[in-house]
Amino acid sequence: MALRFGKPEDWAASVLAIYGNKIVLVRDPDYTDPKWKFPGGKRDTHDSTPRDTAHRELEEETGLRPQNIIELSQFTSHRCVGRPNEHTCHFFLAVVDSLDELSTIGDEGEEVEAIELSDLWEPDILPSHLRIIQAVMKQARPLQAA
Repeated sequence: MALRFGKPEDWAASVLAIYGNKIVLVRDPDYTDPKWKFPGGKRDTHDSTPRDTAHRELEEETGLRPQNIIELSQFTSHRCVGRPNEHTCHFFLAVVDSLDELSTIGDEGEEVEAIELSDLWEPDILPSHLRIIQAVMKQARPLQAA
């Protein structure tokens, strides 16, 4: 069965993968103005859940296979490149134990990098993804101090 966006089973997933003070990001060098962003993508026919999509996309794009990922939120997207219809986006957090398996190039040619939080530079990151990073890190500070 072909998937069409706009149906209840349509979803995409993105993953904020954190290792210590580093965040794993990808960017597509084929874009005119490539920006760093979270690994992620749309559901494949063999994905049973959004969590399946998140695990698969993270592994395909970065080589990482975290034991556990946590869904932080979901929202309805009305605007997405290549997806003209409404679909649900699921956003996950993965705390990574090691970067030993981190790829430098994703399965579709994406650049992959674990970037120190102090090295994040606003013009290089998708604005919506930067806002998410800032919000998650703000929430994490009290946990790190404990």
